[in-house]
Amino acid sequence: MVGWDGADWQMAKPLLSAGKMPQLAELCSGGARAAIESLPPYLSPMLWNTIATGKHPAEHGVLGFTEIDPSTGELRPCSSHSRKVKALWNILSQKGLRTHVFGWFASHPAERLNGVCVAETFAKFSPGTAATPPPAGSVHPPEMMELLADLRATPGKLDPNILRFFLPLLDEIDLKKDPRPKRLLERLAELYTLHNASVATLRDDPAFNFLAVYYHFLDWICHDFIEFAPPRRPEISEEDYARYSGVVARAYELQDLLLRDLLAAAPAGTACMVVSDHGFLSGAERPAFTPQVPAGIAAWHRRHGLFAFAGPGIRAGSQVPATNLLDVAPTVLRYFGLPQGQDMSGRALDEIFAEHVEAPAPIASWEQEGPPLSNFQSEAFSDTAAAALLRQFEDLGYVDRTGEAFESAEVLTQRENAWNLGQSLFHAGRAAEALPHLERAYFECPEVPHYALPLAQCQARLGLHQESQTTAQTLLDYAGEPRLNRVLAELNLQWGRAAEALLWLEADSSTERAADEQMRELRARVLLRLERWEEAEALLRTLDAGDNRQLLLCRARALMGMQELKTAHNLLQALVERWPSEAMGWFLLGQVRHQRTQHEDAKAAFTRALELKPDFTNARLGWIRQSLKTGATLKLDDEAYHAPVESLSDQMDREIEERCESLRTQSAARFEGWRKAREQQRDQASLVTMLEPRRSQQERSNAAPIAVVSGLPRSGTSLMMQMLTAGGIPGQVDAQREADMHNPQGYYEWEPIKTLQKQPRVIGEACGKVVKVVSLQLPHLLRGYPYRVVWMDRPVKEIAHSQSRMLAAEREGAKPSTASEAQLQQHRNQILGNLRAWAQSRNSNLQLLEVAYADCIQDPAGTAQRIAAFLHEWKIDPKAMAATVKPDLYRVRSQAL
Repeated sequence: MVGWDGADWQMAKPLLSAGKMPQLAELCSGGARAAIESLPPYLSPMLWNTIATGKHPAEHGVLGFTEIDPSTGELRPCSSHSRKVKALWNILSQKGLRTHVFGWFASHPAERLNGVCVAETFAKFSPGTAATPPPAGSVHPPEMMELLADLRATPGKLDPNILRFFLPLLDEIDLKKDPRPKRLLERLAELYTLHNASVATLRDDPAFNFLAVYYHFLDWICHDFIEFAPPRRPEISEEDYARYSGVVARAYELQDLLLRDLLAAAPAGTACMVVSDHGFLSGAERPAFTPQVPAGIAAWHRRHGLFAFAGPGIRAGSQVPATNLLDVAPTVLRYFGLPQGQDMSGRALDEIFAEHVEAPAPIASWEQEGPPLSNFQSEAFSDTAAAALLRQFEDLGYVDRTGEAFESAEVLTQRENAWNLGQSLFHAGRAAEALPHLERAYFECPEVPHYALPLAQCQARLGLHQESQTTAQTLLDYAGEPRLNRVLAELNLQWGRAAEALLWLEADSSTERAADEQMRELRARVLLRLERWEEAEALLRTLDAGDNRQLLLCRARALMGMQELKTAHNLLQALVERWPSEAMGWFLLGQVRHQRTQHEDAKAAFTRALELKPDFTNARLGWIRQSLKTGATLKLDDEAYHAPVESLSDQMDREIEERCESLRTQSAARFEGWRKAREQQRDQASLVTMLEPRRSQQERSNAAPIAVVSGLPRSGTSLMMQMLTAGGIPGQVDAQREADMHNPQGYYEWEPIKTLQKQPRVIGEACGKVVKVVSLQLPHLLRGYPYRVVWMDRPVKEIAHSQSRMLAAEREGAKPSTASEAQLQQHRNQILGNLRAWAQSRNSNLQLLEVAYADCIQDPAGTAQRIAAFLHEWKIDPKAMAATVKPDLYRVRSQAL
């Protein structure tokens, strides 16, 4: 089993057609191939352990690149000890099969197998060194360490001319100024180190049964060089394009050469599976930028990866209609004639095997079979190995270790891993389990859309629509982001506001994004909800459904709405034959048959849907209706079957509301517990600041005061910044956000302040100046500095309406949607209450002035005098302040609402 991290058919296919990947082409023609579906949040440690175990991250336990050591509370890389369940190599080893593993993600320390295990740390080298000894514990059995260490291809051992394969114009590059060729050489060293070890082991042990080798190379190369690949992007110079545009393609070619080398070392008749954990966005799909959040680099990862499997017993030329990473482990077990564990979430790909052989009866779990996982585990992570991995993850942009003052890297890791787990559970259809984890991440950083968006989606999925709408308010601060319209359209659709969702989509009608396939698919789903059947069906015909079951189901719904029942029936019949476990397909087929008065057949379809999904209430209602139509005797042991359809429907509504109330109660309890814990932590924060080495508490208290302008978004903070800077206070601002129709005089923002929670010391740069701090960031102000806070107050009705107008500006003729005024009021009261308490506390260094936005407009001179007195340290000019006010910009007033 060969793992190619980040390998993508979209990049491989042109090379296959050109004959530049002959080994992969041979696998495809001689066996099975598929576009294998990955699992959000598309992070390699989680995904490769899912591939190895057949289980979701919630079960296997690897939730990111790093974790917290429970014994010390310190940060450490995820390791083989992080995995809580057996991997394929453990299962095969305990069955007596000769098993080797090389370089798998989170595999240090090496496990005790019936074979050779080489951890990923074996191939790590310290930057700038000719050679670094492999860390202890990176090879099992230990006596293999010396032999394999001689095969390590350190950067110093590699012939630098190998770079010419990737960089024909190498001589034109100034290697002292351009670090990219050197970094490429380091990637090649790790690639060849693991490859050499696996080939040597194959030659020494021709009687092996299973070998797994993981190559990180393609993913690394794409992250480093995909921006230079064709077509040339405007920001890439012609010189860099000429030098680096071929690197990614050459990386695929080299990986294919190494695959041929690997198979040449194996005995004849060895089966080979190549799999990737995710794809990689290329061509026009490449992101415009990498999000500046932990693991934001995963934004380049594509949903579908690469899968090919050939060898004895595998049917030649077979295409797998639908598969995902969870299917890999069951398929390998099936190849060896071993049963699948019932706690594995995927399925064995029986359709790829040449001859049908009855599959072994599944067992409850491999965790209960044979020795426990602890028997395979070796000693704990060494400090040296841990440090090397942490450094690499940080260099790649996956890990942020810049914990500051009140938030350490450990705290950030806990939050990110909670978010990772929540994302994984949500996309696995386990929204109720995901909710607490997504809430935890959001609680710590409610102003960050990275956390707010998945929580809003999860809440909407659970029917918590009011909570979802409140969470989504975070997005209001990010109007104009390319993905915002699609995100809000999706959320409005989930909230039952299909007409509003369509307006968000139509706001992008003149852009390239409107032609994006995902946008068109979403638009089709919105049109279905609006019962605009013909438009939806016409749009769906323009999309390549292929193996996309959801698109096929959408098309069936459109056809049903158009009363094209025969065509819909044929489509659904073909769909359930291809995917017999698709409960929704059976349900829709039952509905079509009901409309065609085929009541016995409809009942059979609803029955099958219920067998696949026992809690499918609408299928149960359909079954009851067909039973009543056919006069069948209802089940005596199921009271629900005896209830009238209408009363059962009412009961469903009551049960949904009871479940929502239960979720709300649990959620409120969690938030209250986190709030108390955070308050306790802040009560002890003075000890942290006293020990801070960069600027002592005394130094901060003696610093020049910081004028802080804050308030809810659209409360007049930009106006106040304009007044104060005109009055003579230097503004801590930049030009990142330009003036527009909503703020014609400018936003007066400072980009680094958005990192305040992670880097609270940044506020020190504003000493003696005025800076705008969004209301949600106020609790993260570093204690000790003298603050002069001007809080802008405005009726929440005006704020909500102004926010909606801002986001709906491009939607002509549409009534702006109103934000939840009650929730905005609650947020305002909570933030302002905490601010007042801070200002009134003993020995407080914070002074607070509350200013009404309307006063600035109606009495600018008097208001300016009041503010000047409050900010007396700066000796500002009230007349200059008042002169900046333009009453005509007060466009949203309570009286008019």
